[in-house]
Amino acid sequence: IYQKAKTILFYMPLKTEPNIFKIIEDSFSQKKECYIPKITDETTMNFFLLEKEKTILEQVESGFYGILEPKENLPQFKIENFSNKDDILIFVPAMAFDINKNRIGKGKGFYDRFLSKIFTNTKVNITLAGISFDCFIFDKIPTEKNDMKVDFIISDCKIY
Repeated sequence: IYQKAKTILFYMPLKTEPNIFKIIEDSFSQKKECYIPKITDETTMNFFLLEKEKTILEQVESGFYGILEPKENLPQFKIENFSNKDDILIFVPAMAFDINKNRIGKGKGFYDRFLSKIFTNTKVNITLAGISFDCFIFDKIPTEKNDMKVDFIISDCKIY
């Protein structure tokens, strides 16, 4: 799935989350389009394209809740620019996952709203990959109707 995807949407890790900078750097070397999120208002998160010629740290600054966000003037991700021939991989963070691929976010609903919007408006092939430490993957977690499941979870121990 990773090899096939030409476009990848990444999260910017907190200290309690797996650091995925090496995956972003590998994606740069493979000429993939790499996007990272930015909170643009109290309810909206958008993703912005990183420049392959610069390091990640040159392109980010501390933003919402101290999470690294892209600096201004980077192109915004727009699902309508993609077709059903495009494969998009989205790495999704969470406070916890369960073995049924449910997730609990951080409580603000940014990812759920963003994902709901792009899945509603597209026929693009989108795969959601949860990234977590194995200690945050449980047999069952509480879910709500708006919660988006992931297609698989990659932990430090195995793939679910």
